[in-house]
Amino acid sequence: NGSGVVINGDSNVTDKGTLNIDGNSSTNGSGVVINGDTNVSGNGSTDINGNAANGSGVVIDGNTSVTENGSLNIDGNSSKNGDGTVINGDVNVSGNGSTDIDGHAN
Repeated sequence: NGSGVVINGDSNVTDKGTLNIDGNSSTNGSGVVINGDTNVSGNGSTDINGNAANGSGVVIDGNTSVTENGSLNIDGNSSKNGDGTVINGDVNVSGNGSTDIDGHAN
């Protein structure tokens, strides 16, 4: 009865840094919840993977920004009663940045 990973703040990855977030909720919660902005730049990479049995896979309540060869990959999965991936904010990609967003809901 809870979320796998909850981040209450911004995530910033720069200068070839790497951030991997992997969350799973087996009952009544989201896999990953981010209450803040996600920023990736300077050849940094961020992978966000969330799975929920009864809720949303990945929920981002904030903006995403990818610049300067940064890479952001988001993969959310909901088995029931939720969305695969929800982004309640702007998605910005520039300067050879790359963003892949994938969501599955059953």
